[in-house]
Amino acid sequence: MSDPLSRVAQLLRRAQMGLVVAALLGSTRAAFADEPIARGEPAVMREPSEVVDVIDAFDGDDPIDVVAGLRFELDVEGATLAREAGDTTEARASWSRVTSRLVPMLSVGLYKDFAITAELPLVLSRSSSVDAANASSTALVPGADPVATLPISAPERSGVERLSLGLAKGILNQARDRDFPTWMVAAEARIDVSAPRHACTDAPAEGQVECADPADRNRDGKRDAGEPALEPDLESGIGRGTLEIAIRTAISRRVRFFEPYGMFETTFEVPVGKSPLTDALAASTDAGLPVRGTLSLGMSFIPWENRERFARIAFDTRLLGGFVTRGLETTELFDALGSSPSASLRAPNPSADGDVYESGVTVAAAHGVIGASGAFSWRASQIIRLGVAASLRHRIAYRITDADPSDPSYRPEIDAVGSRFLVEGAYRFTVSAEGAVLF
Repeated sequence: MSDPLSRVAQLLRRAQMGLVVAALLGSTRAAFADEPIARGEPAVMREPSEVVDVIDAFDGDDPIDVVAGLRFELDVEGATLAREAGDTTEARASWSRVTSRLVPMLSVGLYKDFAITAELPLVLSRSSSVDAANASSTALVPGADPVATLPISAPERSGVERLSLGLAKGILNQARDRDFPTWMVAAEARIDVSAPRHACTDAPAEGQVECADPADRNRDGKRDAGEPALEPDLESGIGRGTLEIAIRTAISRRVRFFEPYGMFETTFEVPVGKSPLTDALAASTDAGLPVRGTLSLGMSFIPWENRERFARIAFDTRLLGGFVTRGLETTELFDALGSSPSASLRAPNPSADGDVYESGVTVAAAHGVIGASGAFSWRASQIIRLGVAASLRHRIAYRITDADPSDPSYRPEIDAVGSRFLVEGAYRFTVSAEGAVLF
């Protein structure tokens, strides 16, 4: 009996040892599930894509992370400007604008998944024009006192667009805990640091100036009888006179080579300086500054990574939908209306707080935005990152002269029902290229 019992005990011990080895192998495979599973297949890093990644500091042997970069952007925009004609609309003009921009960028890690960010967008050139839609629409508003004669071009604008300072925090990080997705939140203050934008024309009539004070009724740059004190030597400018606050959150879940994500961003503005926009806000009883929101759904595809060099190639595609609430805006007609010599537009509107003059700022109706974008990113090594991107956005048709008759800025020539202007077929195409050094 002893021999059979000994053999059974020996078999049980071998089975137990086999189970332990199998368990260890299984845990090892789970621990290194992101390693190659077939010859030639690249190793997959756990780090999230740039959409949700937040650089950090004091993380292991890495005391601090710093990313310094430079991005070039080119915006090409266009739209058809239509005017109500009874129950229909008729095209009166076409608007176009081209902007080239250089954006220095900086991100500094403060702690684990916590960083401060800064951007300083520099507008190298911004040119815009309003052209006649056809040979019969050379007057923006036909009549004995035309609002504007087309075409109209604004002087080329340039300068520091704003200073952006922000904080970003990774609430969850899949690279730290695989049971959870990656979730980040960020807040950014976009501070206006440039000269305020004024309505101007690059081809003023004889005796008139390019950029006149809204209260300068004959636009000659001089104070005449009946006119209040004028602001001399105005520039076309590029600022809005506001502080813009942006709040963004994004969440993603990486599954080997793919990382689907969702992102929501909302922005609102508060006045901080003097500009035609903030002056219109102070006088208006009908509208405030618009609030914007954007929801994006996207997918990052990471086909190749090198863990040793911390290199990767990534493709990003996304779809977006957004909204803009009703509010005061420097629309496509800003320069045309604000620089108009029309006697009816130049006449002040009385209000309880004093006369209100036409500055080009109008009330724009609420509208929606849809779009798509794609990007390619190549992290050549641990310290070099390069990328290119393109996006296309479309604004759904909406009115851009929509003031209420009770508002001091109301002008029947452009705001009365049946005479209002609309933007149709508005698009914005953006291409960009950037490079960054990571320390």
